Amino acid sequence: MIEYKRIYHSHIRKCAGTSFNKLIIGSYSTQEDSVRDEYYSLICKNQFQNINGKIFAGFSSPQVISSGNYFYCWSHTPFWSFKLQPDTFCITNFRDPLERLLSHYSMIKQYYDEKVNHPGMRIDGKWLGESKTFMEFIGNMPKSEKLAQLYHYSKNYSIDEAIENISKVDFIGRVETLTERGYDALKKIIPQLNFPNEHLRKSKKQNISQVEIDYAKELLEEEYKLIKRVEFSY
Repeated sequence: MIEYKRIYHSHIRKCAGTSFNKLIIGSYSTQEDSVRDEYYSLICKNQFQNINGKIFAGFSSPQVISSGNYFYCWSHTPFWSFKLQPDTFCITNFRDPLERLLSHYSMIKQYYDEKVNHPGMRIDGKWLGESKTFMEFIGNMPKSEKLAQLYHYSKNYSIDEAIENISKVDFIGRVETLTERGYDALKKIIPQLNFPNEHLRKSKKQNISQVEIDYAKELLEEEYKLIKRVEFSY
């Protein structure tokens, strides 16, 4: 068990972060879906929410993150762009780079197909282009999104710099093993996080050709090198 004043989730996109955030919200409210989801929506809308006397903050700016004026906070903000207050327990998760990109595309393509009015469609929806294929999607993505795991920890896409920043994180999980081992490992460190080992959000799988997969893997070579060097917490 550790001593800490707050928890910060360094949330890389499409790395089980939404599930993670909702489960932690549930630890301090209830794991009943409707209540937990309502709290999550309020945090997304207002950026702050008091839950049983604890301040939760989401999608926060570097200034909010650095202030430490919260109990639990998450953000896609790159880790190199702010400094955490002392006594902050930091969490992050990594994912197979190809699977992360496939998940991102599947989510946006599903939103498009089902005409979901999600805020992410304002920007990410444009990456679908004319053909709406995975190939065009990743071709239109900015580098900071294609290599989001590397960029999250290095502005210059430097693997060495990223590893140095990642070494400052207290708990490093891997999406592929979170429900089997990762959540249990975290709960041993912070017993208050008494959530069930669940993955709450999955997108509909899309048809992806082998040619597209091979093309994506070439683009992701640096991220695969990064993942091989990350020291996971379990």
